[in-house]
Amino acid sequence: MSLCLGPRNLVRAPFLRYASRHRAAFSCSMATTTARVGVVQMTSTNDLDANYSTCSRLVKEAAAAGVKLLCFPENFSFVSAKDGDSLKIAEPLDGPIMQRYCSLARFDVDVPGNMVYKESNFTAAGDKIAVEDSPVGRLGLTVCYDLRFPELYQLLRFQHQAQVLLVPSAFTKVTGEAHWEILLRARAIETQCYVIAAAQAGRHNEKRESYGDSLIIDPWGTIIARLPHRLSTGIAVADIDFSRIDSVRTRMPISEHRRFSSCWKSSCI
Repeated sequence: MSLCLGPRNLVRAPFLRYASRHRAAFSCSMATTTARVGVVQMTSTNDLDANYSTCSRLVKEAAAAGVKLLCFPENFSFVSAKDGDSLKIAEPLDGPIMQRYCSLARFDVDVPGNMVYKESNFTAAGDKIAVEDSPVGRLGLTVCYDLRFPELYQLLRFQHQAQVLLVPSAFTKVTGEAHWEILLRARAIETQCYVIAAAQAGRHNEKRESYGDSLIIDPWGTIIARLPHRLSTGIAVADIDFSRIDSVRTRMPISEHRRFSSCWKSSCI
């Protein structure tokens, strides 16, 4: 089983290095028609050992269910209780995938009725679009706040041939209630990709609370897996069906009908 770790936890990931070295072998697995994936939902805190204990338990549960790729949420290993704590425990980005798995947008927002977030104070934005071949198809890598920028997902699908979009997140309770599900389903529909959105859930400390509701969505925009409760810790499992991707894209051939991108470049609209 491969693991897909949420970003912004600067941890060493030898299994990701292995995945990159064996990319050719992964592409051979595409001959199969389905691949089982899992999405994690958890409530991380500033206790590294407790967070990793939860991760270990969920990995074992996923392996027993036949999961080939398990996706963890953003900040799975550490959510700080005080400003600056994340930097104190940070480790170097070590693997070829982890080095590129950085959100292109920083969440510098004053959330109405909530609090002010300033991610740029402790995280650096990525500067490249990231895709990776895997046992469950060609992955388009995004993070949380990226979800609000549809042009990124258009590029992942139509220029980089993504089949599965990853959106590890820690949406706030306020923004999650308003936008989480609808944005994820929109990204799936407009790209005709599977979307795997692992979410932080519940109260991490007295200052921070995440919305939760980890989802797996098919290329038609149908939710095919979610946990029984929006705030519970656990995994949801579904099968990526490559024939489903082909069917949706054949019956609704938007890749052939896209004229707007060329129009934008030539200023014809």
